[in-house]
Parts: sequence; C-alpha cells; structure tokens
Amino acid sequence: MINFAAGSDGLQLSSDNCVRDIHLNATPDKRAIFNDSSVASLGEIELSNVTANGCVQILARDAVRGGRVEVNGLDIITADATKAPDRPTGFGVDVHQGAFTLWNMHLDRSVVIQADLVGLSAGRDGAPVSAAAFS
Repeated sequence: MINFAAGSDGLQLSSDNCVRDIHLNATPDKRAIFNDSSVASLGEIELSNVTANGCVQILARDAVRGGRVEVNGLDIITADATKAPDRPTGFGVDVHQGAFTLWNMHLDRSVVIQADLVGLSAGRDGAPVSAAAFS
C-alpha cells in the first residue's frame, strides 16, 4: 500500500505506464491516479488489479493527442469528485466527473483515445462514492 500525504494528489502518469497489483491511498477528494497533460500521448496506460481510495482521472487535453487506456481490475473504495473543476456539459446540463473519469476533452475529431475497460467497481454497500460513479 502507498499512502499519499493528506490533501495531496497521488500517482501522476505520463506515457506508457503500467500500474498493477497495488493499493493507492489518497484522501477521497483527491486523485489517487491522474495523468500529465503536457505529454504528446498517453502511449499505453495499463491499470491492473489496482485498489484505490481517491479518484482515478485520465484526461486527454492540452498536449495529449492520443493514446490507449487498458483497465483490468480497478476497485475504487472511496472517492468524492464533487469538487473537480472540469465538468462535462451536454444537452443543457453540467455533470460531475466520476470516481473513474476517462475524458477526451478535445473537440478535434482526429484526437482518439482507445480504451478497454474491464472490472471497474466503485464504492461499497452502504458507502457509495460521491458524485457519479463513472464518467
């Protein structure tokens, strides 16, 4: 288990990262895993058999112009995304990001993020995550 300092985000990924067989512990309102938006591509990001307290957020914005995200077993125990500054908008409503967010924020249709997401779970019986569970 890796514990991050209270009030701090956790593990920042860049390009071609693999995170597996680990428990990451951030405070629920912080990100346990997030990506660096200054790199040109996510490359391939793999999350496998990961348990987390805190949000998991992968955003394609700024310099990020492509990549692939593969999740095979991600269990988010607690998360509170209600204070995340970016909110998807559509059909006249703004929504919160989720405990797990994978979001291509580019309007350019040539920016493609591929994903294979298997085994995602969030919250516990009687202890749901805050905001939408998945975005």
